[in-house]
Amino acid sequence: MSFPIRRRLAAAATALLAGALPGKAEPIEFRSVEASFHGGSTEELLECIDGIEAGPHGWRVAPQVGEPHSAVFRTAAPLSANAVQLTLCFLSGRFNNAIAEFAVSATTDADPSLAGRWEPLRIVRFRAERAKLTRTADNHLRAKETTREIRGMEADDVYSVTVRTERDGITGFRLDVFPVTHEGPSPPEHEEIFPSGPVASWGIYGDFILTEFRAEPLGNVALGAPVKATHPLAGNMQPSALTDGLPSTFSHPQDPDLGTNFHFEIDLGRVVEMDHLTLRGRNDGVRENYNRLSQLLVQLYDREPADEVKPVWQRLHRADGSFPDEGMPDVLRPAKGEGEFRGRYIRLSTNSTVRLSPQIAEVEVYETRTPTLACLLADGRVLPMAGHLSVPAGSRQLSFEFRISHSGKAPKGALRWRLEGMGSDWQSSPSAVLSIPCPRPGSYVLQAQAGHSDGLWDATIFSRTMNVPQPFVETPAFRWLAATGALLAGAFLVMIFTRRNIVALKTQSALAEERTRIARDMHDEVGARLSQLVMLHDVFAREHTLPEAAREDLRQLSLNTQQAVTSLDEVVWMVNPQNDTLASMAEFLAHYASGYLEPAHIACRIHAPIDWPALEVRAQVRHELVCAFKEALQNVVKHARAREVAITLRREAGEFVVTVADDGCGLPEVPGGLGKDGLANMKTRLACVGGTCEFSQRPTGGTEVTMRVPLPR
Repeated sequence: MSFPIRRRLAAAATALLAGALPGKAEPIEFRSVEASFHGGSTEELLECIDGIEAGPHGWRVAPQVGEPHSAVFRTAAPLSANAVQLTLCFLSGRFNNAIAEFAVSATTDADPSLAGRWEPLRIVRFRAERAKLTRTADNHLRAKETTREIRGMEADDVYSVTVRTERDGITGFRLDVFPVTHEGPSPPEHEEIFPSGPVASWGIYGDFILTEFRAEPLGNVALGAPVKATHPLAGNMQPSALTDGLPSTFSHPQDPDLGTNFHFEIDLGRVVEMDHLTLRGRNDGVRENYNRLSQLLVQLYDREPADEVKPVWQRLHRADGSFPDEGMPDVLRPAKGEGEFRGRYIRLSTNSTVRLSPQIAEVEVYETRTPTLACLLADGRVLPMAGHLSVPAGSRQLSFEFRISHSGKAPKGALRWRLEGMGSDWQSSPSAVLSIPCPRPGSYVLQAQAGHSDGLWDATIFSRTMNVPQPFVETPAFRWLAATGALLAGAFLVMIFTRRNIVALKTQSALAEERTRIARDMHDEVGARLSQLVMLHDVFAREHTLPEAAREDLRQLSLNTQQAVTSLDEVVWMVNPQNDTLASMAEFLAHYASGYLEPAHIACRIHAPIDWPALEVRAQVRHELVCAFKEALQNVVKHARAREVAITLRREAGEFVVTVADDGCGLPEVPGGLGKDGLANMKTRLACVGGTCEFSQRPTGGTEVTMRVPLPR
């Protein structure tokens, strides 16, 4: 198996292992690591705290595999948690390349070092993916020696260790590695590479590579807490079953009828401000065992219980004799009892007459986690947070950064939030940093609630009033000022430009009148004479007997005269200012195309809207576009050998777009030959009025010409 595949499998195993344990939270950030010896570079050593569970680099001790070693992992901030889950990853891709024996400790020194004060941590539970871990008499964890074969599909291993910290302000963790001695003989095929004497791992080289060291605070602060009972328990039951995190273990007194004379007592190690306390009963499918959690007296003490010490909170839970359903947790909140819901010691006794009561599988305690607003930003600018929150008018984006006290994270998100006044539904967030669009002007109440690792939301809610003022530009005062200013400015501009406009209008009017006169004269004088000439040709042909050759010349002369009349009509159309409109332009192009293609027996399909906006098209633009359009149709008739032409007229993004698409033979492969001057002329004509002309091959065969000219806004 290749290294990348082994690394991916090991990383997946790590995620499954971590997710299977209750109370999983966000990893603790480490700022640095120090080792008594490291066989690699400083960069490789730092890879074991980079948060990436992948090998093969990290803390390694080769070639000094026969000596004890230590490593110090310094936290980025002091840690307050009763229980912490440590994860040790050995993702080197080599068989048995994990630590054979180790111990863990912690410190509260301001700057942790190998020479500092370290206190051993009590190990609550442990497991490994491949090896079998056992606890030694001196609170070490030792991996059982496995085969030294280098074959195998699962080379990597991951250790998971839950420890009790029992004090606040932890600044570092220490990992001590102890060499062990191989008891059996080395395999003959590998005898020459096995180190002699003690080794740090059971691998064939005796070394290890710690590729990742992770620490995660656990939400259940009772996990691993010491428990004592006033009387012997049944069989081999242990009081610690109440806090071992395993609902499958349980405890009850040996004497079945002790009643109120018996109690369990849990020491959390410090006074805890509690949000809720969860009790779990035996879940074995035997219904008569469930009622041993009824009439349970729960008492909290802030100092060691004694006759003269009174509980700070107590409740007779399920006094009516009821009991929870199979597998269902029993949750106690402060409102269900009397006093302050806080304490270090928890006493559990019973008033029930049911034999072997109380029978408890697990006790979980979750601290109050009230979110606090650490930072508020509007469009990236930090805002003051004293008193009511005030957002600058016109803000677009808001960012809230919350801080959540104590450990543990909800499985579906760090917190949930809502803005009362914008909606009443809670919105879940996977992190404590929110980024939302700024709401409309108004007054809102920002609320946030933290989640616990058991899936319940904390009873306390952060709440602050937030005001979003109306931008000045939206106020009535601004509208009045803007209206007044606009009127004054308008009057001033009218006064300045009126004279210029009058002169310009007079000039334009005179130019339009002159263009109208020219068009009228050309139509009335030249057009009339050309029409008379056509008529005389027809009369002469009817009244005189002429040779066939002369009659053919006369027909050709008549045809040329008719074409001259048509050309004159087009010139008159271009000159006449009444045709300076988009609608007139579109109508002319459609009419011309139909009349031009019909004699060539080419079908013409025209796609154009019925109504056109009232936009002016300058005479020069009309002239150049008409000439380019005529050239496009002429190329179709002369060179394309087409049977059908589709003409599309449309207005698009401030332009008038004309598309001529035929089903002919397409453009020549070599850029040259017939029509090349015409194509270049089309581009030049449209470019001089700010337009474009593009030619392309159609996927179904033929050529498509797209002409664009700008339109006035």
